[in-house]
Amino acid sequence: MKVLKGPRPLIPALLGVCLAVTSVRGQTLTKDEYISQMDAALDTIITRTDASRQTPLLFSANLFYAHEAVITSVPLGLLKAYVDAFREAGIHRVDFNPGT
Repeated sequence: MKVLKGPRPLIPALLGVCLAVTSVRGQTLTKDEYISQMDAALDTIITRTDASRQTPLLFSANLFYAHEAVITSVPLGLLKAYVDAFREAGIHRVDFNPGT
């Protein structure tokens, strides 16, 4: 069984949804009709998606102010507050780029 990684398998499906919703036999859709048809098409895609194959998204952020060029002028408390704010926002990993 070939396992496809990344968002590539969904791109054709989403493109199909957009084309299906926007080309309704030359008719102009109202906003409510558009939303209704888009919801129905997305619900179809969601039911076809095997949720057990998917992995949760892991978010990361860069601690820009920990760079050697500016770290001497940034208080340690500010860096800690920065990391705490990332954690509260749901960030799973914080990277920093030390100078070389």
